[in-house]
Amino acid sequence: MKQTHRQTRRGFTLIELMVVIVIVAALVAISFVVGKRAIRASRTAAELSNLRQAALAVSAYSTDIGYFPAGYNWTSGKSWATATLEYTLGEGGGSIQGDTFRSPVLNVKVDPGADWTVTHFGGNPYVFADSGPPDRNTGEAAPKWRVTQNRLMRPAEQFLLCSMPPAGEDAQYKSAHAIAWAMRNMAGGGFPADGTVPKSNRNLAQKPLKLPDGLADEQQYNDLPDFFRFGDGKGMFVFADGHVERMAPGDLKQKHLAISY
Repeated sequence: MKQTHRQTRRGFTLIELMVVIVIVAALVAISFVVGKRAIRASRTAAELSNLRQAALAVSAYSTDIGYFPAGYNWTSGKSWATATLEYTLGEGGGSIQGDTFRSPVLNVKVDPGADWTVTHFGGNPYVFADSGPPDRNTGEAAPKWRVTQNRLMRPAEQFLLCSMPPAGEDAQYKSAHAIAWAMRNMAGGGFPADGTVPKSNRNLAQKPLKLPDGLADEQQYNDLPDFFRFGDGKGMFVFADGHVERMAPGDLKQKHLAISY
């Protein structure tokens, strides 16, 4: 008589199940971190592209019009970004919102019907001079000074645009330009009353700039780790010759702003 042997299947022990669960959880966590880093890297690369394109747009504006747009026009209420985009699109060109002037890293939802161009970039306040007060007779704003391409004698050292947040978490993003102004003011000196170009000189070239005390690097924007939103305390600066550098506020000097030498 043949004896049959039944093989009994042994199930997983509790310890084995726990080991599997821990391994799966670890893999999920790793994939989440890697995925998040990949998304951040992709958005950072897209921001670099946007910054370059924005610089090309303002350079084209200056070539055609003869000078760079005003950083902010106090009569029309238009920033350099709005003026540039309107000129690029032409009259009746549609919405004045453009992805080129925004930060994919910030990933902020923008109202397409806003009457000003949302930008997450700040301009060199010497290059993008704000308009003066309206003329009492005409009501039109008089530019403080006009900067042309050939006036930038050190294009490898003079930046055009940079990645900057607004003046505060509750401020409109069009005020990013004000941060560059605040940094310039920390360098000392002033603007001439006659509307001529500020007279910086080589003696001031190496004078460091810094953020105002109320705008410390640790200030949080959109849950990002630092002021410039990239996690290493450095922003992207595109220079007049087209190259881009990653710089911290402490790396900036007067020579990166000045245009009079």
